Amino acid sequence: MNKVFCLIAITSLCLSSCQDFSKGLKDKFNNNINISSIDTVMYSKVTEIYFQDTMLDLGTVKEGKEYQLVYHYENKGKAPLMLFSVSPSCGCTIAEFSRHPLQAGGKDSIVAKFDSNEKAGSYQKSVKVNCNSSEKVHTLSFRVQVKP
Repeated sequence: MNKVFCLIAITSLCLSSCQDFSKGLKDKFNNNINISSIDTVMYSKVTEIYFQDTMLDLGTVKEGKEYQLVYHYENKGKAPLMLFSVSPSCGCTIAEFSRHPLQAGGKDSIVAKFDSNEKAGSYQKSVKVNCNSSEKVHTLSFRVQVKP
């Protein structure tokens, strides 16, 4: 009986934690979170993603400004493409991406923004993309030389 009670208590705690986590994501993305566990299962069908460029070079830029990079991609598979997460390698870079399925043959882009404030020097940064392609995680990169 105690084991059953403990199992119910742990399950309830886990579910309430997931709801709090989901609420935090909704707040972070201006109530525009559209991925549920059902979506994850639905979009687990493998498709193919093609990136126009996986390495971009900003060249030499002036310190203290924000710079934008655009990574264009296409769904080359037969199933809808779903980007589950896009994670920059550090806090000086943020990324925006569509949270909606991209139909076969469709094109879209990921926009990364690099903040060069107090970042004088040479950098190579990356952005990890997790999606329902045969290669689950893709790495996008960029180089930049920041001058004071």
